[in-house]
Amino acid sequence: NQDSLEFIRNNKTFGIISDVAIKDKTAFLSDTYFGVRVIDISNPELPYEIGCFQISGEQNSINIEGNFLFLADDTGRLRIYDISDVKNIKEVSVIEDFQVKESMVQDTLLFLSAAAKGLIVFNISDIYHPVEINRIKPAELSPIYDISIKNEFGFLLSLGKDIFVVSLADLNNIFTLSSVDSSRHFYSLDIGSNYLYTSVFGGSIIIYDISDHNDIKEIGFYELHHPDIWCMKH
Repeated sequence: NQDSLEFIRNNKTFGIISDVAIKDKTAFLSDTYFGVRVIDISNPELPYEIGCFQISGEQNSINIEGNFLFLADDTGRLRIYDISDVKNIKEVSVIEDFQVKESMVQDTLLFLSAAAKGLIVFNISDIYHPVEINRIKPAELSPIYDISIKNEFGFLLSLGKDIFVVSLADLNNIFTLSSVDSSRHFYSLDIGSNYLYTSVFGGSIIIYDISDHNDIKEIGFYELHHPDIWCMKH
């Protein structure tokens, strides 16, 4: 209930946190300069750091599926870690040279938004040996920087102003179905129910109805205001 949200605690780290993912009672923070920070959040009023592991380069995104953490770094690699034991985190696989910006896992499938290389799909039924299934890089797509999936449809955010909808019904035949063309500069996207939420450079959010992928409609827009007006100070 957003009307009863209560500030509990701020756990300060000495870096720049670019992303966060949660597994059970543990938070994994992607720290631009100090690698991945592991925080015990079993007591949300008193979180504390229980470990960290460093990697070369900065991190773009971090995601968790089951007992595995997927970390994209600025070298274009996707690193996969076994986090079943948070005190003994192990790297189990690295996908090299794919310009990875974002990752998404569904069952045994790994989807990568890989900048100029487009959308790349891997079979990770053997997590130690990911196998590429297919990739899509239509001529009209500029580099792909984010991805979200709903059922058999993928929503790809290109660098610039377009969002492309692709069919994932047959992974051996991925193709573009439609697109959202906008004068705004999209930054990221996510899906909730039948709605696509996009953030835009300059400070706004746009909401689309995607119940019909052939007729995607903008239904909401909110422009952010200066935080001193709206945010409570602590």
